[in-house]
Amino acid sequence: MKNDSKVELRQMYDSVAQERHEIIYRNKELRNLSLRKLFGFNWGTQYFMMRKINETMRLGRFKPPDHLLEIGCMVGHYSFYMNNMGFRTTGVDLSAASIQTAKKVALDLGVKRADFVCSDVETLSKAVPENYFDGVFSYSTLRYLSDPSGAISEIYKVLKPGGTAVVDFPNVNCPWFEVLKPFTRLAPHIHDHLFTREQIEGYMRKAGFIDIRSEIIMFSHKSIPAFSVPGFAAADAVLENLGFTSDMGAIIFCRGAKR
Repeated sequence: MKNDSKVELRQMYDSVAQERHEIIYRNKELRNLSLRKLFGFNWGTQYFMMRKINETMRLGRFKPPDHLLEIGCMVGHYSFYMNNMGFRTTGVDLSAASIQTAKKVALDLGVKRADFVCSDVETLSKAVPENYFDGVFSYSTLRYLSDPSGAISEIYKVLKPGGTAVVDFPNVNCPWFEVLKPFTRLAPHIHDHLFTREQIEGYMRKAGFIDIRSEIIMFSHKSIPAFSVPGFAAADAVLENLGFTSDMGAIIFCRGAKR
């Protein structure tokens, strides 16, 4: 990724981190809140997040107390969910403000098995040890790289031999991104890219991964209102398994193992 693009992304997520910090710290008793309430998530976002986590567990076959690395952790919400499941977690993000907030939340919650590091994924092995993590996962992060090959190679370096990486990308075949989203009030994300399943598997193969497998999930968006979550969950279950719609979901998950 070009340096000016990284500067823009860093500035944007520094701003997002400040907004999220204000939401978190409007509550005085953090330890008495569920993670959903702590981070200010609605039930649509909760469903969206848990679908991603469950798919990661299924493809990655991770088991506590594995040490998992999250790429693009923002203020650490996914890392904290994984930590609650019994995993040791390390989160990495380009945004220093995001990492600062994540560290403060971990300290205030008394979480001792969650670390956070400010780093660029394209130079990841300079910030964290090589051949170290049992697993790596990344959500909605590598999509901002026009060519994720270098980043995926860095992920390969920091995994233990036999470790597994699970990454996600937006699906170019999903009508949401280029057909439906322009008619909503949701603004397009800067420096975003869409990918095919074949591209992602190719990136993983080029980096040296084996046992590569990809799945396409979700037709629902995290902004859906609470009352509609059961209906969207049922629709996802059907559409993800119908022959003519199964390749049109929004998110491609890809798993690969290190030799």
